[in-house]
Amino acid sequence: MKVTAILAAIALLPATVAFAEDASLHMNLNRCWAQDLGGQLQCLQRKLEACDEMFEHLSTAAGRYACFDETLLQADQMLNGVYASVIEQAREADREDGMDFREEMVRDSQRKWLVYRDAQSAVKAGWARTGSGHHSANRFEATKLTIIQAEVLSNSVPNY
Repeated sequence: MKVTAILAAIALLPATVAFAEDASLHMNLNRCWAQDLGGQLQCLQRKLEACDEMFEHLSTAAGRYACFDETLLQADQMLNGVYASVIEQAREADREDGMDFREEMVRDSQRKWLVYRDAQSAVKAGWARTGSGHHSANRFEATKLTIIQAEVLSNSVPNY
């Protein structure tokens, strides 16, 4: 009976570690987005510190990577919402005055911004000399730039 219980506990161990490493269960940045830009960046920093503490017991950087990947995922989702709204407003403005350039300008600008974000994140992480922490530094920088871009994009449209 004891052997069966021990074997069952060992079988569940990988699932427990995987559950613990699922940063989406510990990170929710929705409250951050309701703040101004400075507040969003401070909230991001606090959430990452809390996530780091949650995963500090792991012997690898997997937990830390999960935290930084999750914050970038959530920031991208937030930016995608802003982007969709701005695209819709550009379409509407183009329809109202018979023009057809605003939507394409926004799309082109965002495509170029994504290239910039990825390149700038790599440069910033490289200068940080983080070694094995390069992945986390890259994701952190990309997340900050994504939050800033959401603010810039939303301010580029009148009455957003």
